[in-house]
Amino acid sequence: MLRIALNGHSKIYIPPESTFILNLLNKHKNKLNTSKLISDLKLDPYLKAWVINYDELLVDLNSITTPTYQAFCWTILGHMNKKAKLLGDKNPTYALFGKKIIELYPDAKIIWLIRDYRSQVNSMLKVNFEKKDVASLTVRWAVYNQHIHQLELDIPNQVLRIRYEDLVESSEASYTKICSFLGLKYEDTMLSWNKKNEEFHSAHHQSLSEKPTTKHIAEWKKELSIKQVRICQTIAGVYGEQLGYQKIDVASYPVFIMLFKSILYGRAYIPFIKLMYALPFSWRKALQKRVIEPNSKFWKEINQELEN
Repeated sequence: MLRIALNGHSKIYIPPESTFILNLLNKHKNKLNTSKLISDLKLDPYLKAWVINYDELLVDLNSITTPTYQAFCWTILGHMNKKAKLLGDKNPTYALFGKKIIELYPDAKIIWLIRDYRSQVNSMLKVNFEKKDVASLTVRWAVYNQHIHQLELDIPNQVLRIRYEDLVESSEASYTKICSFLGLKYEDTMLSWNKKNEEFHSAHHQSLSEKPTTKHIAEWKKELSIKQVRICQTIAGVYGEQLGYQKIDVASYPVFIMLFKSILYGRAYIPFIKLMYALPFSWRKALQKRVIEPNSKFWKEINQELEN
């Protein structure tokens, strides 16, 4: 939703979700070779959703006067919109690698979009790429936000915290604030949703092509069971209140030890993701192709959608 709206601004462009900056970093940062970089880009399953003229991109990369990995990535991000003044890259995974992104781009501005943990968990229970475990999803909400929260404390002038609820309830005011943070003036076209339905969205992201609505804010109150709410609040209630999300009046989950396995799973996911991006590129691609994609319903659906 945020990415689509920002793309409505005449000076901003953020391509569809991909982690190619992190994915190619270890292999290409200190060994710049445009042809090999293009070859590896073509292996990224997320980039199948992009409209890339690789021959043209290769020419653009070879024309960079001062070749750096950062300049290469900037050129790739802007390939589909070369008129944009500001380019962005949206991916939840970046919350775990904020310091690394800042090392690459010291002047980067980071927009931290936060959502009520109960609403987030409720949303994630509806998609196919997550284990449908309330406790582990709640843990991950907390850990992801704690990572970016620390970055906000470290470089407060470069991180803007925006609540999802404010985006849909006070859209113009929220986007005006975001534009000011980015050094731009707000444009009404950012909320012209009927003009933003042209690009590919996977099945679990189809709502991105719909105009934002407040109906999703309180869905968790109807769709989560009392037990699920108690689990969410037992794990993330204190931190949630620090971020402005008040607990409702239900008791804490009675036997915390019963959640231990799920909490451990949720926490273990974080070092797993970090380890994946620390592995050599060839190892990571082999794991993605031979293990993750064949055994993931999410990836099976994505690949089928892209092929069609």
